[in-house]
Amino acid sequence: MPDIFIANIDEAFYKDDIAILPAALVKKVKSLFSRFLFCLDRDDLIIVSSSIPRGFIDYYFALNGFCGGVGRVIEMRDEKGLGQLVKLILRDDKTMSFLKTLSLRDGYRIEPFIESPFTVELSEETEIPLKRTAPEKILKGVITKLNDKVFFKKMAEKLCIPVVPGGTASSRNEMSLLAERTARESGGRIMLKNPYHAGGIGNYYGRYPEVMQGLPSFFDEGEIIEIIVEHYLDFTSILGSLASVSDGGVEFMGVDEQMSIDGRWCGFRYPCTAGADICGEIKNMSMAFAREAHEMGARGELNIDWGVITEGGAPKIYALESNFRHNGFGIIFNYAARYFGSRHKSIIYNESVPVSPENGSLERVLERLKPSLIDRPGLGEGVFLVSPPDSQRCALAAVADTGERVREIYENVERRLK
Repeated sequence: MPDIFIANIDEAFYKDDIAILPAALVKKVKSLFSRFLFCLDRDDLIIVSSSIPRGFIDYYFALNGFCGGVGRVIEMRDEKGLGQLVKLILRDDKTMSFLKTLSLRDGYRIEPFIESPFTVELSEETEIPLKRTAPEKILKGVITKLNDKVFFKKMAEKLCIPVVPGGTASSRNEMSLLAERTARESGGRIMLKNPYHAGGIGNYYGRYPEVMQGLPSFFDEGEIIEIIVEHYLDFTSILGSLASVSDGGVEFMGVDEQMSIDGRWCGFRYPCTAGADICGEIKNMSMAFAREAHEMGARGELNIDWGVITEGGAPKIYALESNFRHNGFGIIFNYAARYFGSRHKSIIYNESVPVSPENGSLERVLERLKPSLIDRPGLGEGVFLVSPPDSQRCALAAVADTGERVREIYENVERRLK
């Protein structure tokens, strides 16, 4: 059955109904739309609030042997820079009229990046059903809770799963007092987290009191709802797990090793090489979370971040946060499985690969990726471009049968783009 993918990634960065997103965040959000093409199957449509380059759309559809191309990508004009996609759709009579005609055709479903009350409203207005979680569960806040770092920590404690020591503040004064106390307990270094921001954007860490200076507005202006203050731990690695939660139950999909720049997620390596004991423990804890999510009525994919440290000569795992929405690991993992027909490929994905000025065009990047470039159906290994170059960076994924071979492919194409 065909899906209409709504690329409402903006709703992963705030909890409440705000008038406008910060301009820097809008720019970041719009730079990610190209990778959501990799959620599309043969007859699907996608709605975005910024243009995806025509050449990249052509590349994606040729990669899969699909027809249609640009006609399957619906762009909303965001002339005011609001960055809030579902609101733009609801206000646009032409797009709403088109979606209502699709409701008359059998099988169309709405598949948002993240399920929210806004996507329920869109479903009701267009009479196109949502694909995963029941609307009444979304409206009761099930998905919001599973993407809330405070709720996640409470659920972990309920399941007797270790979390990073710390607490939660609900005012500026409480945040200051909690930060001071946490710094004393942790040797001076602390981590502050906005509970609702994705991709590490709401995380700030450093030595107290310096880290308290220059915090962004959501920490020190207006009414603080909740801010997490934690001990800063020197993790030897950050791992991610992925589980599917469906009407039929829960299924574990795998563990990756995350890549980051300045504390912000930028990619992953799969499968995880941390060892069978660590991966087995993460699988067991992830399945416990997934079963709780299933019981709550959530349907979709659960992605959990885990921090690993060495304590007394042995590894110790801490649960960090959960994402119940589409995520980078899931998008690339699922696409590779669909393209290659196997979940057992080795993958390196980086959405911040340096590109030299002379290689800065889409055409030049595609040329430099040859002969490793995957650009048509049926290839067994190589690299596919996930987003075109922007600000001398691009996103790409290398895929092969073994970890050694995928590293060789990735390192070679990375050198060719510099």
